[in-house]
Amino acid sequence: MNDQIESHEQSALDERMVDFQRPSPTVADIKLRPLTSGSFAILHRTKNAFVVSGKDESDHFFAALEYAFIHGAPLEHVLRAAHSSGDRFRTEVFKFAERIGLNDVPSIIHEIEASLNAAAKQSVDVVPRPDSGDKDAPPNS
Repeated sequence: MNDQIESHEQSALDERMVDFQRPSPTVADIKLRPLTSGSFAILHRTKNAFVVSGKDESDHFFAALEYAFIHGAPLEHVLRAAHSSGDRFRTEVFKFAERIGLNDVPSIIHEIEASLNAAAKQSVDVVPRPDSGDKDAPPNS
C-alpha cells in the first residue's frame, strides 16, 4: 500500500516538473527565458495584467508584449528598464515589440498561460495550525 502511495506521489511530482523541464520557446524569432521568481517580481513591479488582479482583458495585449520583453530582451536591459520610470519601461517595451508581429501575440499569450499554470501547480497553501498563536512562534519572529 505504501509503495502505491509513494508511486502516485512520485508520478504527480514528475508530471508537475515536466512543465519546468521543457525547452525555452521561440516566438517571433525571440528565444524566451523561462519564468523565474525574478521575472515574476518584474511582472508584479510593472503591474502586468497577467499577474495583477483587477486588470481587464483589454490590458492583455500590452501585457503579452511586456512579457516578451521581460523574457526575451537582454537581462541587463530589462533590469534597467524595470527600475526606471513607467514611461521609460513602456518605451523600451514598444521598441522591443517592433519585431513582434500581430500574429505572434497569441503564441506569447499561450506561453504566458502555460508558464503561470506551471508555477501555480507548484504553489502550496500554508494553513495555520488550529489553536496556534504567538506562543508557538519561533523566537525572533
